[in-house]
Amino acid sequence: MILFLLTLGACGGGGTDDGDQPEPTPTPAATSTVTPALPTPSATVTAAPAFDEILLGIGVIEGRPLPNGGRTSTPLVLRNDGTGWTSFPVRVPVGAFLSGVGFSTPEVAWLYGGRNESFDGVLLRSDDAGRTWRDVSSILPSDCQAVADLAFADAQVGYLVSHGYYATAFFVTHDGGQRWQRMETAPEVFPVSNLAAGIRDGAVEAVLSGGELSVVRLDDPSVPPVALTPPGDIRMSGANGCATVASRGWIAAAASLRRHDAVHTRAAIFSSAAPGAPWIEQSVASTTPYPQLRAIDVRDAENGVAVGSASTVAGEAMVPYAIVTTADGLSWQEAPITGLSEGWAVVDALRTRGEGAWAIATRYTSTTESALLRSDDGGRSWHLDVAPLVGNVGVFDLARNSAVH
Repeated sequence: MILFLLTLGACGGGGTDDGDQPEPTPTPAATSTVTPALPTPSATVTAAPAFDEILLGIGVIEGRPLPNGGRTSTPLVLRNDGTGWTSFPVRVPVGAFLSGVGFSTPEVAWLYGGRNESFDGVLLRSDDAGRTWRDVSSILPSDCQAVADLAFADAQVGYLVSHGYYATAFFVTHDGGQRWQRMETAPEVFPVSNLAAGIRDGAVEAVLSGGELSVVRLDDPSVPPVALTPPGDIRMSGANGCATVASRGWIAAAASLRRHDAVHTRAAIFSSAAPGAPWIEQSVASTTPYPQLRAIDVRDAENGVAVGSASTVAGEAMVPYAIVTTADGLSWQEAPITGLSEGWAVVDALRTRGEGAWAIATRYTSTTESALLRSDDGGRSWHLDVAPLVGNVGVFDLARNSAVH
């Protein structure tokens, strides 16, 4: 199994035309437990089928304006146990922001991020699948700066990446997250536009994104880097831009030959059969111009979804965008989305068991809006399940507690 990590600069919801994602909104001087009510699904949409998975979403509720032009923000956790989405309060350290959410076991979940001023790492743990949380930031080593993402190979062994002002560091735990230590064998990686790291077949890899894509081994620096060599400027939006099943991996990206037009800008999917194998671009059948992928999730070798945004005309408003694979994971087709207008980008998606799938769509205007999309046919089509969440709510990361595909 492989699990991916992203750099701090890539976390959060989408909203820019080039696929990069905005920096987290500063947190208020004091924490809050405001919990907005979620609208009920539309009466025209059938109830979601029950599934034995827990899904978590992380975001922020934007509050009053600040003198610097930003807004105060309160952390928000959404949870779905198969009966619908509910929101849970979460307290974070003063001056902290959250980057994302993940699981190490079906019951143990993690929230992670950093502090706005010191950039020190922040880590919260839940032992009841996201209902309650406690701050465990003190277990992080002193040289662990803002936690951009973490992922577990099993209940005991996990990895996280921290991102500072000048370099990125990798840490490992062998006791379920009780203690973390720096991976001294990992190569020094200086900041790039986006970075991901992952585990598959015992190999720990990092995917670097910044005008080109390359993969390096963290556990064995003697292994030469694997370069992705498609033509043009290739950008991956971060950890959510990677997915794997068994030894295979996928990367979802936006590709451009440095000219922003319908011929040279495309949605790009790359796949690698095993660690060390070449990453090969896969076929994407899409008629929408200017597509840019932001996230991908592959449930098994035959079922996956990738999401992002596109523009009807170069430089014009975004439209939500999704593609799907249901045959072999190597060829992808465009999937229609209903219920959302222009201005929305799909920033993350999950394939659940059976034929289910969920996605987050976000729109940035004078405020932030988020909405939940659902698919009941494996991602071949999407519809609005929960109307835009009440208030200035921005949701940017999804996670599931089941690694069984």
